[in-house]
Amino acid sequence: MLDSQLNKPSVKIILAYHKPDCLLQSSVYTPIHLGRKIANLESKDGVIDKDLLEKFQSQTFGDDTGGGISEFNRSLNEMTGVYWAWKNYNLLGNPEFIGLAHYRRQFIFDESLKLPLKRWLPKADVYCFSDLKSAHNYISTEKLYCLLEKYDCFSTKKYNPNNLNDGHVYLSAKDRFYAIANFDPSIYDTMEDLVLSNHPEYKEEIEQLRKQPAHYLFNMFVFKREIFFEYCDFIFPILFELDRVNKFTTLSTRRAPGFLAEFLTSMFISHQERLGKIKLKELNTTFIEYTKTYELQSIKITALMLSRYLLNMLMCFLTLGKCNTLAKLKYKHQIMVSSKRQNPNNVTKPAQIFIKLLNSLARICIALGRYLTI
Repeated sequence: MLDSQLNKPSVKIILAYHKPDCLLQSSVYTPIHLGRKIANLESKDGVIDKDLLEKFQSQTFGDDTGGGISEFNRSLNEMTGVYWAWKNYNLLGNPEFIGLAHYRRQFIFDESLKLPLKRWLPKADVYCFSDLKSAHNYISTEKLYCLLEKYDCFSTKKYNPNNLNDGHVYLSAKDRFYAIANFDPSIYDTMEDLVLSNHPEYKEEIEQLRKQPAHYLFNMFVFKREIFFEYCDFIFPILFELDRVNKFTTLSTRRAPGFLAEFLTSMFISHQERLGKIKLKELNTTFIEYTKTYELQSIKITALMLSRYLLNMLMCFLTLGKCNTLAKLKYKHQIMVSSKRQNPNNVTKPAQIFIKLLNSLARICIALGRYLTI
């Protein structure tokens, strides 16, 4: 299906958000709130403020509608968003291409731009940007349409964890999983058994990951519609069974099936390429170091109110002390307080020290107030 106005193939890239944050939204980028059904429960990020959550939910799709599996988010991570897109494809406009990215990780579609020096991991093709604004030209989807003239599948570039130089020698993907697992890592063997028993044609991809550890990261992709449906048919029965047999209950160990999804996604992409069913393009990706979150805005508002309160209290002390002071505070208006000059000889030395301290605190409050209103 082509976009009727632009005569371009229709594309949707769902952006995985597990908490309120700065929204990246366009005709292509579609934010989806993951774990919405259980959003009021504690997660790895704590408990989300109710007011912030309600505002965020009003601006995004949720994975708790249309037969979604939102309640599995603590174990399947971003894959609950993928499942929702699969089961609610028409709500996305039945696009010809569908993709997954993250609120802090996106594909770099413009390969002509100079890349930042800082990388997320050593020798990884994941480049750090200070915020979404600085990454804007890199992740613009205009260049995606040019790439679609040659390719019909996009992934991250494979990463070899031996580049970490963390003291481990990784001979396989299983070695890597064993190193990062804070629980019984035998669930990796269960994943292999499930793949081989249900899809014996994937034996070569299993062997590939047994011989070397490099794999695609973040479960990120852009697939043609038909390939996407095939991907979902492949991965979700395995993930559901992994979740069923995963007996661990802590917030971190419950996520084992979601971590294993990266290896399953790598298998699927490699398998499709081996069969010649896709024209694959591996892309660099971003890592957004700072996103101006709803939580941060709330903290700044609270701090601003506290700063104003402290400043008012200080002004009262300074006025009662009858010392000369001038306070200017640039919020949306200025507050000026002055007091009658007093002969400093009439003020005791401890009082002078106390007044100087109050003046210093007042200047700190003024500077804090200016910063918080940026």
